[in-house]
Amino acid sequence: RAMWSTAGAKARLLASRLGKPAGAGSDAHRGLEVGTAYVVVDELPTRETLVALLAAGRVEFHHRLWDYLLNWGLMGLAPLTRSWRRHFGS
Repeated sequence: RAMWSTAGAKARLLASRLGKPAGAGSDAHRGLEVGTAYVVVDELPTRETLVALLAAGRVEFHHRLWDYLLNWGLMGLAPLTRSWRRHFGS
């Protein structure tokens, strides 16, 4: 997951160097993370135009400070929840 905006900049630079289009995908672990990265296209895609529109589109990435803090806070709980599951089950 790219939780920091610098990851998006690095990905754009790499795509540019390799002559590849940029893209957006999801590795959401929580509902709040869905829809924070997407590709904006100029028209409604069809089966025939989808790939070209995605290649020409622009990637949008939106995270608020709260999103970062919540993510890092929940990641900090992961060892505790794993231990809980080991001892008490799911």
